[in-house]
Amino acid sequence: MLLSALDRYAVMALSLTTTAVAARLLAPADIGTFVVGGALFVIADGLRDFGVGVYLIQERDLTPIKVRAAFTVTFVSSCVLACLFYVTAPTIAAFYDEARLVNVVYIAAAGLLIVPFGGTLVVLMRRDMAFGRVALVNVAGAASNLVAVSLLAVLGFGYLSLVWGMLAASVVSSLAACLLRPSFWAFRPAFTNWAAILRFGGYSSATTLINTAYQLLPQMALGRILGFDAVAFFSRAAMLCQLPERGVVSAIQPVVLPALSTRARAGADMRKPYLHGIALMTVAHWPFLGGLAVMAEPAVRILLGDQWLAAVPLVQILSIAYLALAPAFLTYPLLVSLGRVRDTLCLTLVSVPLSMVVVIGSAQFGLTAMSASFLVLAPLQMYLAFRFIRRQVPFSWPDLARAIWRSAVVTLGSTCACAFGVALAGDAAHRPALTLLVGSIAAAAGWAGSLVIVRHPMREEIGVVWSAARALRFATGRAPASRLRVEPAP
Repeated sequence: MLLSALDRYAVMALSLTTTAVAARLLAPADIGTFVVGGALFVIADGLRDFGVGVYLIQERDLTPIKVRAAFTVTFVSSCVLACLFYVTAPTIAAFYDEARLVNVVYIAAAGLLIVPFGGTLVVLMRRDMAFGRVALVNVAGAASNLVAVSLLAVLGFGYLSLVWGMLAASVVSSLAACLLRPSFWAFRPAFTNWAAILRFGGYSSATTLINTAYQLLPQMALGRILGFDAVAFFSRAAMLCQLPERGVVSAIQPVVLPALSTRARAGADMRKPYLHGIALMTVAHWPFLGGLAVMAEPAVRILLGDQWLAAVPLVQILSIAYLALAPAFLTYPLLVSLGRVRDTLCLTLVSVPLSMVVVIGSAQFGLTAMSASFLVLAPLQMYLAFRFIRRQVPFSWPDLARAIWRSAVVTLGSTCACAFGVALAGDAAHRPALTLLVGSIAAAAGWAGSLVIVRHPMREEIGVVWSAARALRFATGRAPASRLRVEPAP
């Protein structure tokens, strides 16, 4: 988990640097064009994977032929989607009345053909729990993206600098994966075991596709309704509000599914660890969001620049709305580990269509109205998720309240301390760095003090992590002998 955290934090730092560079070198309309085209690519990437990554991790008896079949499924789907992108690029550009989207879609289509090679090997590394190697792959991709975007933006490539940067990241990541996990036998086509893969992947990919489309719907709807400047402002605001999730959730997300699957296969109780996980996540996630709501202006000024100040109220609204979604990261891995992948699709089909209607309808009234709609949609989605989870992991609403009340108190203490620090620092418009620094220090002090006062379970976890960090020896990332590892048959 420590290696996974280092991976995510390094990638996040590189991504933030890329965002800051692009925000200062490119116009909002350029970024909006890339965001809309990139949204289409993300949706296509979810279809391309077809749930194969999750299948490879959770499969009990993984053989070389199953790995080869899984790669074949992803590569064939990538080829189909790339051809579809190439054919429909002019139509997509005409729909948004933006000719520049044609080039974005063409380059994204090329990237789809590259990703399956590195992606399959990275999944095998995760199954082996070789997170040190996974970190090297991800950091190499993020670094290449930063270098490509910065160089091309300076040379005047405009919006294309972002697209070429994305393609460069795919190429470098795939090459790094091939060097660190050279299992080239996995790329030999195999057409057996497709039925099991397609059956599992059908539910998984449908769930991923619908959820991804919903997450990207605001940007895509705004591009059609309000223009690409609006897309840029909303996407940057959403990106800032997702930083706490990327900083906290993404660090442990790669470990959650393998860990829960192992526990479920052993027939262990899932209720206690689930509620404990919610308690830990809320106390780590909520204070970040509370502090971001208070320090939205200095954060926007430092990361994006003064020309992006219109995103400040959007950041404040979305950071409050996202409080409700802190436990959501456990929903999919928990249900999948219990063999209920079909429930994930049913949950998506219940919650997403209504949410889509609300988002599109509210977009007609502007950016602020659409952002405000998430204040209702986020709690509704989490409530529905709890309803599905309680069918498999019985817990009462008072159980949930007991798991999170301490986190709520810690968040209140941290946010109040942050507001005091911001007021103490003075004018955020002229001294944003000082305001952000003082506010962050005050928030951290308030968080630590509140953690001790309410005796939150996070205290014990911090002690465990500290002990593990002191004993950690940075290995080569090679999986222990006891780990499942797939190699070609003799």
